[in-house]
Amino acid sequence: MSSQILSYNKTLTSFGSPGTTENVVLSMPIKIGSNAKVRLIDFHIDAQICNIFNYGGINNGLVAVSNDDWTTTTVIQLDNGVYSSVSNIQNAINKTIAGWYIDYNDPGIVIQSNPVLGKNYMTIDSTKLAVAGQLAINFAYNGSLLGELLGFTAPATFNTDGLKEADAFAQVDFIGNEISVKFIGLGNLSMVNNEPSTEIARVNLSDSTVQNVYSYPSIMQPMISIIENKYGLQTYQVVIEGTRYDASGNARPIYILNGSCFLRLEIINS
Repeated sequence: MSSQILSYNKTLTSFGSPGTTENVVLSMPIKIGSNAKVRLIDFHIDAQICNIFNYGGINNGLVAVSNDDWTTTTVIQLDNGVYSSVSNIQNAINKTIAGWYIDYNDPGIVIQSNPVLGKNYMTIDSTKLAVAGQLAINFAYNGSLLGELLGFTAPATFNTDGLKEADAFAQVDFIGNEISVKFIGLGNLSMVNNEPSTEIARVNLSDSTVQNVYSYPSIMQPMISIIENKYGLQTYQVVIEGTRYDASGNARPIYILNGSCFLRLEIINS
């Protein structure tokens, strides 16, 4: 019996994806015999995982606001980052339009969460404006998904004062509470929702023992039989996704501000 260790490592010093959508080409193919097996040794990610980002065609940080009932429009693009609470998002919006208010510390757009119901609600109060007008906000401006993140989807635009309750559950954990790690190159490695999958690890984001460090597994993983490949493993991809899906049924991608991820497999030939 022989075995080889395959390691994948990616470090980012700025914003980007910890996975790869391009083939990693090995300098020497790894033998995949008739009785070959693969075992996950470990996976860890040390990073700040963003829940608001504008990247790869997905923008859930864009919002339009007005202080004159859409006679004029101010467009706000929230920075890519980790927004741990609804108040962080609200503060980022109001900071941009601080000059509209009589008192910045008493804004006219207030978004709060109801932890019991898992929904958000918003209060619009145009009397807080320094110049008389009507506050308005659009969470779906130009295809923005900020409304989905906050739960304001139908409607996603408001231009009257008063209390507004979100119609949907909030998704501040925009990518879900787990990381799905897929290894493409060895065929199907698991079953997910009764379907064959290339997923080799699923990491729960609530299991972190050190801030922003997530590790898997906690126990030795079983060996998985893989299909013989007479040419050996020459290229592969590592795909790292969230476990929350968009309206089209696609897993939402994961982007990080900085940090690294590390995946290590053992390929065994007997």
